[in-house]
Amino acid sequence: MDRSRRAVLANVTASVAIVLVILSTILSVFVPVPAPGVISAVGLTVYFSLCWRRFSGAAWLTLSLCALLLTAELLVGVRPEALIEGMNRMGFLAAFLAVMGMLRVAASNDPEIRRAGEYLTGQPPGHRYIAMTFGGQFLGMLINFGGLAILLEMTRRAIDTQRGAVPETTLEWRLRRMTTATLRGFSLLPLWSPIGIGVNALLLAMPGLRYVDLIGGGLAGCALFIAWGWFLDRISSPRPKSPLAPRTPSGARPLLTLAVHVVLLLLTIAVISALTGASFQSALLIAIPIYSLFWSGWSLRHTVGPTRAARQMLATSFSSFPRAAAEHRQIRSQQRGGHHHPEVGVVVVGQGQYTLAIPVAEPGHPEHGG
Repeated sequence: MDRSRRAVLANVTASVAIVLVILSTILSVFVPVPAPGVISAVGLTVYFSLCWRRFSGAAWLTLSLCALLLTAELLVGVRPEALIEGMNRMGFLAAFLAVMGMLRVAASNDPEIRRAGEYLTGQPPGHRYIAMTFGGQFLGMLINFGGLAILLEMTRRAIDTQRGAVPETTLEWRLRRMTTATLRGFSLLPLWSPIGIGVNALLLAMPGLRYVDLIGGGLAGCALFIAWGWFLDRISSPRPKSPLAPRTPSGARPLLTLAVHVVLLLLTIAVISALTGASFQSALLIAIPIYSLFWSGWSLRHTVGPTRAARQMLATSFSSFPRAAAEHRQIRSQQRGGHHHPEVGVVVVGQGQYTLAIPVAEPGHPEHGG
């Protein structure tokens, strides 16, 4: 068997392993026996053994620490029940990241998502910072880095339409402000998002903790950071003589569509939780694949048809599982068309398809006084 066929076989096997992890984790919600946790552990072992070439240094560090901790626990003696519980939690987090990838695929295929990005970037200057901050959060919640990429691309296009009519230094400042607002909003997701890995990992680690116990402090912290970011944006930004004309689209329908999807997804989770008696985290794991199928079929019903759209979403999600082995990203505003765009570095904290992005000013730019 040649190398290309071996690679294809390895990717298919890794994807099948992740599917088994998802199914076994969902099964554990209804069948409280050790078998699902063991299946998840075996599935992840197979997955890691096939995808280890994709690992970054941080991935190796994380796996090494996990192996050391497990070895230490086995040496001092660990209860079998605790080991099974650890397998179940490990399986849940892996399955959660995988199904969130399905939601990302469904949302990325919806034309309304890109129109929502155009609407946000076309807001007038007085509303733009808040619009981009909230846009970074909601698009990031549904599509993660896909939503972030959409907003940053729309930002670049909005700036490029003004080249030649507005001084270049003004455009660079505008690009930097809009990019920073988007990244700041995106980085606040772990404080409150009910479908984010941060909140769910915390709830999983502390069974007595509920989402309602976290949401108040999370939203308060989010509001504080947004207000502080807006204040810094206002006092640090120059007041150019040539205002950038707003490019607001005719209506806010795409943004409303995005909000409806967020609400419908949360309602789906609540209904499944009420009908099955499952916890919020377990209901989330069941609801996201169901809603992803619905979203794909609905958004592309007039082009490829709902059935074909749902099949395409499943196929794309299945093929993308191996690529999530070590997904670290660094997003920058690049030089395009011969124009220099000021760079904004992003420190990515975490692993997999749901991570935390923190914007960092590059040396030599105004924040550093260079």
